[in-house]
Amino acid sequence: MKNKQVKNIFVLLCMLILLFSIPFGYAESDPCMVKDIFPGAGSASPEMLTDASGVLYFRSSDSLHGRELWKSDGTETGTVMVKDIYPGSGSSDPVYLTYTGEVLLFLADDGVHGRELWKSDGIETGTIMVKDIYPGSGSSIPAYLININGQVYFTANDGTNGYELWKSDGTETGTVMIKDIYPGSSSSYPINLINVNGQLFFAAPDGTHGTELWKSDGTSDGTIMVKDIYPGGNSDPQNLTNANGILYFDADNGASGYELWKSDGTADGTVIVKDIYPGSSNSNPGYLTNVNGILYFTANDGIHGVELWKAVCEVPTIIRLSSFTATPSNQAVILEWTTESEIDNAGFNLYRAQAETGEYVNINDSLIPVEGSPTQGASYQFVDENVQNRKTYYYKLEDIDLNGTSMMHGPVSAMPRRVRSAE
Repeated sequence: MKNKQVKNIFVLLCMLILLFSIPFGYAESDPCMVKDIFPGAGSASPEMLTDASGVLYFRSSDSLHGRELWKSDGTETGTVMVKDIYPGSGSSDPVYLTYTGEVLLFLADDGVHGRELWKSDGIETGTIMVKDIYPGSGSSIPAYLININGQVYFTANDGTNGYELWKSDGTETGTVMIKDIYPGSSSSYPINLINVNGQLFFAAPDGTHGTELWKSDGTSDGTIMVKDIYPGGNSDPQNLTNANGILYFDADNGASGYELWKSDGTADGTVIVKDIYPGSSNSNPGYLTNVNGILYFTANDGIHGVELWKAVCEVPTIIRLSSFTATPSNQAVILEWTTESEIDNAGFNLYRAQAETGEYVNINDSLIPVEGSPTQGASYQFVDENVQNRKTYYYKLEDIDLNGTSMMHGPVSAMPRRVRSAE
């Protein structure tokens, strides 16, 4: 009886395996054509695919119309031309499709007004020209559209001021030139527009300085040159890339060649990261790419040829720390740490913050001197008396070696309090 039950279970398992191995229709991973937009052997050539809250917009053509704005919900019936902007077989050639969160903005030509700024809400009647920036049949040619918090920034030519920086909220009155960076009819040609922490960065000349790094908050007064990196020349910032809230780019300061730079939006905070190819030669950083907050790029150091680099490399110091503690006291925090060994140790710094992820400020007046050695560690103590009771403070310990390489430890925390004496 027992053998029969085992046999029945075995047969049932085999049937289940066979059942689930039989294909039903097609697997979910199989691709399928959504729609034959240009019927037959002709090509619709969809381009500029852009997501707008789950609706796909793109440029395409069919057998009756030129390259126009289309949309798709992923079904054949839901894949339709939004509007024949340039009627007939002509092409409006929509480009720079940019979604603001409410409306799609793009560049198009209706055959009457030239290449101007348009918008669409997905229906024919809601697809209209935003503004005839260059009045008449001339083209303002809006380019490099980028959305920052619902405002779209771009470059355009109004026929008077040349190619300058503009912005639009999708309305005619809200589409304005931000600043005539290169005064008069000359053009500043802003390029490499990028959003870093809600602020626009780009490269442009102003007629006094060469092509340098600029930033804008959307106002004329707030549109300024960040730094004259190459005084009297063109630093020509390129490959502007946001990595973990830091703007990286390559530029030439006239002395080091084209090298990797970074900026926090201030002149003092705009600095060369490293002269990778020492001297006036160019390392030519390229393909700047943000991967999980770390910048990767290609560069040539003059020795190894063009290889893969990253902007930040953690190099540990040769200092073995066994403990780091913070003990509360009355109006004070006692900081103690112990090392197991110290090779080429230059000393220590201590930093304090009022939040774990807050700004840490150095609290020691000078580098805390070394007491350990390569074969023997040491114990250290520092009393922070610049604190208040009933507030939590966070601390980090920095060790620095003789080469200037540093390593952070912590944070540890403590809340100073009055200590009651035993009765």
